[in-house]
Amino acid sequence: MSKEKIEKKLTFISINELLNKKFIIPDYQRGYRWQPKQVEQLLDDLWDFGLEHNFCLQNDETPYCLQPIVVAKREDGKWEVVDGQQRLTTIRLILNYLNDTFFNDNCNFEIGYDTRQELSNELDKYWIDQAENTIKNWFDKDRGNYKTRDYIIKFYDILLQPEKYLAHFIWYNVTDEVKNDKSLAIDIFDRLNIGKIGLTNSELIKALFMINIDTGAKSESHKHLTQISLGTEWDTMEKTLQQPLFWNFICQNPDKYVTHIEYLFDILMKKTEDEEEKYTFNRYVQLLKNQKNTVESLWEKVKSLFQLFEDWYNNMETFHYVGYLISAGKSIEDILNWRVKDDEKKGEEHMKMKDEFKQELLNQCKKTVEDINLDDPEFFNNYDNNKIRQVLLLFNILTITQSADKKLYFMRFPFDEYREKDDKGNCKWDIEHIHSQSDKKIDETWITAMLSYFTGITLEEKSLGEDLEHQVTHAIQEMTDEEKKKYCNTLLALLKRKQNKEKIDNELQNIYDELKKKLESDDKFEKQSLGNLTLLDKWTNRSYQNAFFPVKRNIIINNAKKGRFIPLCTQNVFLKAYSKHLDTLSEWNHNDCCDYLEEIKKTIKQ
Repeated sequence: MSKEKIEKKLTFISINELLNKKFIIPDYQRGYRWQPKQVEQLLDDLWDFGLEHNFCLQNDETPYCLQPIVVAKREDGKWEVVDGQQRLTTIRLILNYLNDTFFNDNCNFEIGYDTRQELSNELDKYWIDQAENTIKNWFDKDRGNYKTRDYIIKFYDILLQPEKYLAHFIWYNVTDEVKNDKSLAIDIFDRLNIGKIGLTNSELIKALFMINIDTGAKSESHKHLTQISLGTEWDTMEKTLQQPLFWNFICQNPDKYVTHIEYLFDILMKKTEDEEEKYTFNRYVQLLKNQKNTVESLWEKVKSLFQLFEDWYNNMETFHYVGYLISAGKSIEDILNWRVKDDEKKGEEHMKMKDEFKQELLNQCKKTVEDINLDDPEFFNNYDNNKIRQVLLLFNILTITQSADKKLYFMRFPFDEYREKDDKGNCKWDIEHIHSQSDKKIDETWITAMLSYFTGITLEEKSLGEDLEHQVTHAIQEMTDEEKKKYCNTLLALLKRKQNKEKIDNELQNIYDELKKKLESDDKFEKQSLGNLTLLDKWTNRSYQNAFFPVKRNIIINNAKKGRFIPLCTQNVFLKAYSKHLDTLSEWNHNDCCDYLEEIKKTIKQ
């Protein structure tokens, strides 16, 4: 390996260029632990790659990438392996086998260890013996037209033949980062291995761009300034993409990326789910081999895509349509394709004007619900939760974008909150029945919701502390309405008995039935229809469960006062803003349900 190449921060290194080098595995790492299956997989992958390329790469082909080996040069000239020990050791064991069984040579590199305990040495020996047996058994099998002797020679070509160099490591040199603080090597190792987070495509691409910036005849200092400029623009983009609202509006799989700018590179390189992990990085390596491409030209495309997303984000209508479509499962590739005029797709691309594109997005939003019967009286039972959420989300989005109220022009639907998942990976948003179902279990949650409603004291927990109980008791004593006071005393007594593990089911059902007659409409209407459904976060929904309409209304209003996000249309429902005949605010009846359903249909169908 030439001195110039070995000192590079990032480059491809052939295995031949590692020969006679000395590597050290530091004591903060465990030793070799690859299992036989992993060793076999590496051997199979290398062999299949060799067959596919007829054991010789053409000039425009990328070599087999053995993933990054992260190293730092020590003062004694040895290379500390910060990450990549397992694969590097396996390659050394394969070379040992080839040398010992056929070539009678000593072409290899050295791997040593810092001070290790005897137990660790024994474990290392065990796993290395396992790997050596696996390698021997793998080479003992005939492979198609290749007998053992033939494919040992071919495997030598894959690993060591200077004219072919089919297999390379990604060489990532962090000497500069750790030279003033040796403990940083441990930090890098932890970052790469805790949670199994490897070097991302974006980190590799950034280093690739930095070392390949070509300023022609201009000075080295000019190249340095260009690197600084690219780095500054890169960091600005990453900072914007890390903003939760921006990120969730544009990315369908927000948890997939550690560095968010990598999403832009994947889009530009058309990476699919089936592509291998370093596909995007390898594509940029190939592109830079072509003299027509420069770092500057490739970087301009990244900036243009980012600027497009910023333009979408800053336009109220585009922001909501794109955010909705991403939430509805449409891909960013679909949305980008909708910008292209249909009659131009086969030739030179011509982009739609902004207003044309907005109309196309609106049409695509409507298409997501065109197979849904909004008049279905059993809407809740006949569609899955995702479809119902889709309709209610679209209703919210269109209410914002099509409103004549200029104040709403500056409102942004918080897709970051809407798309949050719970610990089990489920959506945190519920489809809430406005007029309660009667089949839900009545428990402490219902009791505390009723006490909160009557007393005005927020009881968000099922259990009462001494101070909170005193506040509730005092509030009940201050009541002038004797009937309300009676209900509250009964509810408080039942809550305390329930917390003492007493059975209260019959008494709880009795007071529920009594309060239902007082607080809830006895209108007969279809409670499973779309006109009785709205969108609400699970925390709020679970906080009142089977509560009556005025109780729910009270909780919604209080949560909105505290700044908790309540979708605009849900707020409107509980304020009865869609009701044409405002008989009372304390119940949700058949007329309210019909008026609300008409508003949904009008908004989506108009």
